[in-house]
Amino acid sequence: VCAEGCQCSAPLLRLPFSLEELRTQVLQIFNECFLGRSWPTGFLGYWLVNRNIEVTAILEGAGAGKTVDSEQWALTEVLRQALDEPADGDPVLAIRVMQAHSVATTLRAFQADVNRQVPPFMQVCYGYYYHEEINLMKHTVNVGTDDCGQRSWTHSGSFLALRRQRTPQDRPICIGQADEVWTARIEHGESCEGEKMGIYWKHKSTFYLASDATGPEMCVLVREEPG
Repeated sequence: VCAEGCQCSAPLLRLPFSLEELRTQVLQIFNECFLGRSWPTGFLGYWLVNRNIEVTAILEGAGAGKTVDSEQWALTEVLRQALDEPADGDPVLAIRVMQAHSVATTLRAFQADVNRQVPPFMQVCYGYYYHEEINLMKHTVNVGTDDCGQRSWTHSGSFLALRRQRTPQDRPICIGQADEVWTARIEHGESCEGEKMGIYWKHKSTFYLASDATGPEMCVLVREEPG
């Protein structure tokens, strides 16, 4: 998007905590490089590159499966993570400005290649509750946390899983919970909603197991219904 022979490289004036602020600064700093043109909203795209050479695509408008709200969140989150790291006097983030359609095209290629992606990991914890009066063990599983030791539950452990599916090879695992029974049912699939074992289960959440997952295998209690 720069004029021929113009080197478009400069520090930002201040931290851009909104897409509008980022766009305003880019147009202000590189006005001559842009030949004085006022590019329409949605024309520009950005690559945010951190110190680990991990890149995040930001598009001004919706596109490539993105929304304006998701882009605003991504910008804020990348800035938060970059500023949390020790700087040691070095830049913590570089921003490359490009035409949005070019960013979107490259992003789709990255999304199609698992090896080019930072795995969207999240914590999944599991725990139990032992009801002594009726000699019954109940189980719970929660996504997004590494601690299931809440209220009367005893924390057993936690592991990393994917919060979204990268490719069809990543397997969905659903978690269901039954009212008044308050124990968890875990099964392969996107949803655990429905009746099983004579109990109606409400879908609680879903996580995904990576096709290239590593780590120890976990034993899950199994109960099969006849027929």
